[in-house]
Amino acid sequence: MCIRDSLYGCVINEFYDKNVINRQRIYGVLSKFIIIFFLIELLLRIYNGNLDNTWLYAFKASQLYFDSNFASLVLLSFFMLYLFLYNKKVYRDKYILIILFVFILFTFSRAAIATSIISYIIFFNHKTYRKKAIFSFVLYMVTFITLCVMYVIFKDSFIGFDGSFNSKFYIVKAAIGVFERESIGNVIFGIGLGNFEDITGIFAHNIFVTFIVETGIVGTLTFLIFIIYTCIKTKLNSLYILLPMVICGLSLFGSYSPYIFSILAIIVMETNAHE
Repeated sequence: MCIRDSLYGCVINEFYDKNVINRQRIYGVLSKFIIIFFLIELLLRIYNGNLDNTWLYAFKASQLYFDSNFASLVLLSFFMLYLFLYNKKVYRDKYILIILFVFILFTFSRAAIATSIISYIIFFNHKTYRKKAIFSFVLYMVTFITLCVMYVIFKDSFIGFDGSFNSKFYIVKAAIGVFERESIGNVIFGIGLGNFEDITGIFAHNIFVTFIVETGIVGTLTFLIFIIYTCIKTKLNSLYILLPMVICGLSLFGSYSPYIFSILAIIVMETNAHE
């Protein structure tokens, strides 16, 4: 954690030097560190794997993260960062994109794998990604809200389709129950980060539940203002990291995700550097 945070600090600190050669050197060093770090993470998961489980869950236990699903979120974030850098012609290394995608595959996180493929389709052409990204976000939200209504109001179940998928909507239903029981103060200011599991017995997982329930209306609005500011500041370049996190966030999201904000900072500064 300290080494990773130090690298982030080096990247952000040296951005005050507008020399693109210097920034390319930093991205090169960072990419090598990422490859070594996640290679170790993968080898540890394989070594400590449990073959009594199905192939999908045999190598999920991670010694460096809570499980491989959390590792996949970090990998997905870096995948999108290097796709952004490639498209902006700042650091054009297609091999790091391939390696990161392979690492994502070996996390066996279906949400991260699907999101990385969808995100690449949306963002591979930097000139046309904005319309595709906005359309994809609207389609995603309409679909998500529709499925929530089907599950919560019409009592439909998706257990026959996939148990893990069904659990995400069970969490939404549990979140509604929390709102019904909690005081108006907790609705406004939230129940506190990480407390959803203590109240319901299940981790929040869902990005919407995490913000709306755990940080409340105030926290959610504050975060939305921040998101809108970064979108304006970067001319929607911040969607490179924000859209995948929202899509993948239906399956898993941790409020303690410094890599997201660090990468957002890099995108903001790269946008400024190009201007």
